Amino acid sequence: MATPIGGENTSNVESEGTNMTKFRRVWMWVVTMLTIACLTAGCHTIKGAGEDIEAGGEALQRAAD
Repeated sequence: MATPIGGENTSNVESEGTNMTKFRRVWMWVVTMLTIACLTAGCHTIKGAGEDIEAGGEALQRAAD
């Protein structure tokens, strides 16, 4: 394998890029799962979710008045 101009080995750059992509993918997965967990923590049932949505709608109506 020929040495690039300047004598630097660029194979580590490709490896670091791949590791960063994997890190970003894992980080986004963790953030997504935590977001879903936080959003669903208060809605233990479908009824609870409906009540939460209704309360949000009523708050929007009060704010609009």
